Amino acid sequence: MTSSDSQPTKFTAPLKVVPPQRQAPVAPSPTAPAPQDTPKGPMPSTLDPNSEDPFGWVKQSLKIGAVCVAVGAISLIPVPNNINVGGSLEPKKPDPVYMQVPGTITEFLVEQGEYIDPQGAIARVDTTDLDQEIITKEQRLEEQKRQYTQAIQRLPVLDSRLMETQLATQTAQTQTAILAQRATGEPPEISRLEHEKNRIRQRIQGSHAQLMELQKQYNSTIKILTDYAEVNQKGGGENSVIGGNLIHQQELQKSNFQMLINGKRSEILELQNELDVKDAEIHALRNNWQDEALINAGRTQQTQASEKTVVREYQAVERELIHLQQLVLASESELKELHEKREESRTLTTGKGGWVLTENLNEMRGRKMQQNELILEVADINNLDVVMQVPQVDSPLVKTDGLIKVRFRDAGHGVHTSRIYDIQITFQTDKTEQKQLLIARANLDNPNQTFRPYQEVSVEIIGEKIPLYRKVGLEIRNRINWGKYGIGA
Repeated sequence: MTSSDSQPTKFTAPLKVVPPQRQAPVAPSPTAPAPQDTPKGPMPSTLDPNSEDPFGWVKQSLKIGAVCVAVGAISLIPVPNNINVGGSLEPKKPDPVYMQVPGTITEFLVEQGEYIDPQGAIARVDTTDLDQEIITKEQRLEEQKRQYTQAIQRLPVLDSRLMETQLATQTAQTQTAILAQRATGEPPEISRLEHEKNRIRQRIQGSHAQLMELQKQYNSTIKILTDYAEVNQKGGGENSVIGGNLIHQQELQKSNFQMLINGKRSEILELQNELDVKDAEIHALRNNWQDEALINAGRTQQTQASEKTVVREYQAVERELIHLQQLVLASESELKELHEKREESRTLTTGKGGWVLTENLNEMRGRKMQQNELILEVADINNLDVVMQVPQVDSPLVKTDGLIKVRFRDAGHGVHTSRIYDIQITFQTDKTEQKQLLIARANLDNPNQTFRPYQEVSVEIIGEKIPLYRKVGLEIRNRINWGKYGIGA
């Protein structure tokens, strides 16, 4: 099947069956013109018993039937159902080349259809705008450096003030710490009193030990006297077993131990009173020192407030220095990049290289271009797409992986085969007033770069074979624009 925009081919005339000369004349077909030498008047009937062949009508009917059968059989013969469409070669993925910096193109070094090597030169660029931007940024950098120098000069003054306030704060804090240590710690006065308290405690402990020992001896003496009394009682009372001198001696020892015990207890009480006096002295000292610490804490707070004020000023200057330093570094880096970019951008280059696709490059020459504005496109043409526009009526015949044959208008290219790999639906109206529904694509290898992008080709899409009668019907439908008459779509 041919596309709607291809040249229509002429149909062949319908088949005719010519009877043998010896047969009786057959009635003419309703669509066929009457022979010139046919006599006027009624035709002789084949049923006429006076005719030469009374069975001629049977033979004629059989012949007509045979012709119909032959025509029917011929109409069922499978024939190729290919369609011819127009197409063009397109690069698969063009690579755009943009302006690197604002500027004006003064000269193009390439033309459409020319091949550019990777990193090849494309155009010369006037970077007047970039030069002015560099001057502006250099002036701003000088101002930032001036502010940075002024901030640095403020630091020694603030540093001196900060040292004074820090020294005052440290002195007040040291005094406060001393007083706080006196109030809660072990200063010399407290240490002396605590030492005296320890000696008193040791004496108390020694006295307690002596008291316990005397108590034991006293208890032992009591026990001996009790034992003496029991022995004498068992002896009859009148005749004492243990003499009175021995008992009297134990009684004297008992009285002596009792006196010593009472003396130790008095000594312990006196030592405990001395210990209480020492505790009172410590408590009084700590209270006095605590009051002094509170007074000094107020002075410390004042010096700390002054120090914080100076510290805030110092930190503000430091932050300003850091900010200005970052600005200076950023401006220097930006200027460095701009200088490098100016050197690089005076000659615009491509990246991957390829075939120049853009037309009318000279129209951009002398025009002010913005950064990232598209200049041209290049593409690798070692592999191209055959892009086919398929009319609506032929869209059902196009299948993915379908075979195609590509023919070129230029001699010497031969016929190339490929397969459809992509089909896209689109809506356009071609010159035959049909809506094109399909854009089909196929690969075409071009390792020697024999073919050029956007070259027009003729494409034959190979379809499945269909009966002859269907092929004829499709040809008739394609050649007549039924839409003009309100029939079909």
